[in-house]
Amino acid sequence: MFRYIHLRLLSIPQFLSIVLTLGVLSACTSSTQALPTQILPAQISATEDLSIETLPAQNSQAISTSWLSVSDRYIKDSNGKNVILRGVSLVDVAVANSRTRNANALIDMATDHADGWYARVVRLPVYPGAIDGQPGWTADPDAYFTKHLDPAVQYCISKQIYCIIDWHYIKDYTSSDVDTATRAFWNYVAPKYANSPNVIFELYNEPIYPDDWSTWKKTAQPWVDIIRAAAPNNLILIGGPRWSQNVAEAATSPFAGSNLVYVAHIYPQQGGQDVWDSWFGDSSSTVPYFITEWGWQQGGSLPTSGTTSGYGIPFSAYLDSKGVSWTAWVFDDYWQPMMFDTSWNLLGGENYMGQFTKDLLYQHRNIDQPAGGGDQNAVTTPVDQRAILTATPNEPTNTSVSTGALKVQLITGGTDNNQQSAFHYLIKNTGSSAQSNISVRIYFTLDASQPASSYVLEKYYDQSGAATVSGPTLASGSTYYFTVNYGAATLAAGADWEYHTALRLNDWASNYSGTNDWWHTNGTLPVTYIDWSSLPAYVNGSRVWGAEPQ
Repeated sequence: MFRYIHLRLLSIPQFLSIVLTLGVLSACTSSTQALPTQILPAQISATEDLSIETLPAQNSQAISTSWLSVSDRYIKDSNGKNVILRGVSLVDVAVANSRTRNANALIDMATDHADGWYARVVRLPVYPGAIDGQPGWTADPDAYFTKHLDPAVQYCISKQIYCIIDWHYIKDYTSSDVDTATRAFWNYVAPKYANSPNVIFELYNEPIYPDDWSTWKKTAQPWVDIIRAAAPNNLILIGGPRWSQNVAEAATSPFAGSNLVYVAHIYPQQGGQDVWDSWFGDSSSTVPYFITEWGWQQGGSLPTSGTTSGYGIPFSAYLDSKGVSWTAWVFDDYWQPMMFDTSWNLLGGENYMGQFTKDLLYQHRNIDQPAGGGDQNAVTTPVDQRAILTATPNEPTNTSVSTGALKVQLITGGTDNNQQSAFHYLIKNTGSSAQSNISVRIYFTLDASQPASSYVLEKYYDQSGAATVSGPTLASGSTYYFTVNYGAATLAAGADWEYHTALRLNDWASNYSGTNDWWHTNGTLPVTYIDWSSLPAYVNGSRVWGAEPQ
């Protein structure tokens, strides 16, 4: 697992030592994922006020969750049918439960057929140590199990989906403290679910060093034996050294035991098909694999930076060609690579993985499922919740135009206070021909004695991939505007571009006010997309939508 929190696990000297030792990108990047700079605690606390009561009602069982077993390179159900599981990974279960949208709510979202989500397996990471303000498993195993892990597992069982209990160590694996903690964890957990066919055990998320398969196997075989003695039938997923990249030798030197499946973690900046082949693809003709982490976010920290066309499409096709199971990392609005923004809007396009993952799960919803599985009442197309929302716009009284095929809609970004106003807008092409040389202006009024140079318009997410921000530019008096310019990029007929932003002061001072700004004229920011005429749009510099301040 790769994201910002790994920086808490390695000191700078340790990290540099890893980089120098490996001498390649892929060997060092697994331990570092930076917190997305646009997401600040003020935003998180505000967006977490979004009530889970607003989530859609959930469908019932998804698939038949029979016992799974391993035969040669295949995972099979109790009838001998080959099975490929596909789903998502959550964040640490206790971390999820510390937020308003807790683990069970996330499981609901990932399996909500009415919204087009069809995760057949959900990975439940359990951090041994402290993470994001939570003390971790080892601080109090009974409390973690009772409050966090078991409720999430039981919820998956009630929904008849598979779940993976992931012992989420990211650490060198030969120390006595790691051995003691890992033995204690599996001695505690494995017996609890020995009679639960839904439950899969992931032995150790990402062992790091020594980068040697034989050393890893000698160290980890006793842990496998502990699980198997307590739980004779559950699948056991086994990674390998170097952040579960060194796993190819599983084909020639497998662990001892039954129902064992091997794990690889693959991210964009680690390489292409040659790497995939050498790490797990060639070996997958001999032993079964489960890719429990893969994902991308353009501009994300190493090694996750990638695009849908450059990584998401080819790698998912590769997974299909090899017939391996997978869970995409990560079903979250905060940890990278993100599937959602901080208002839980699904991120997609070329730069984010959320929409693609959702579509991929939908396309495979009835493929390679256990006998009797698949949703017999599945909808034929995923439902875009945004498309079915309607509202009557409340427009300003100033002269507004709608002379072209463009219009702009707005929705709150979750925070609108004395530090910032976060919002998203859609620029929609409602015409029959493509449009280019498009721009949108955000007009605002200076607060007290603040100079125009102290204002910032963020660019958190740009679906077009082409937008640039300029300004502020003086309109008149104390009114200025920022311009979001799309240049020569072409917006196809019937298409739209989404843009996530926030207006604030550059020092995050608390004397900011958005309520006196022209773009904010319509009043309280809406919780669904509606037409917003105080965000004027232009083509070749001529206004074709909305109103400017008088």
